[in-house]
Amino acid sequence: MNQSLKTFLLISLVVATFLAALIGAGVYWWHQNSGELMDATKTAITDGEKNGQHLDDEGCVNAALKLHTANGDPGIVSGVKNSMWLTGCFETSKPLEKFCEGVPAMDEYSVVGAWTSKSCVAHGLTDPYCPAIFQNVVAYCSSPVRPQKLKKLSAAEPKPDGGDGKNAGAAK
Repeated sequence: MNQSLKTFLLISLVVATFLAALIGAGVYWWHQNSGELMDATKTAITDGEKNGQHLDDEGCVNAALKLHTANGDPGIVSGVKNSMWLTGCFETSKPLEKFCEGVPAMDEYSVVGAWTSKSCVAHGLTDPYCPAIFQNVVAYCSSPVRPQKLKKLSAAEPKPDGGDGKNAGAAK
């Protein structure tokens, strides 16, 4: 065997060993932490749902951004947790009619990427985990849940004519 082939095989063996160790470490970490991570996700969604009962859509986003920066240096775990919190908050928040104006559709991938980054910068955030928060806004605005919430809200609001339609156009 010539020297360059031996070198290539040795480097390939080292890289393969490193990748196997990395995958093994990842599997071990997941096995050790997945339960805690799932519990934290469920808790975040539940907390978001509770808070959303007292917030409108914009209030949910502002609260999620506040949570995102609360620890000083947001990381991937807090990014996921805050995204799940926002998902829960949107479930129970009061919808704002014009909240989704200017939010791109979920299937406009490059536009969504630019919009989420731009939204983070507009809120003074440049960390790599902030776009996940605004990705939830895109998902919420594109979901069938939002129109249903708006429909329920408009049905619950009193009509200017007294609600029964009989006084429409009546002289006062």
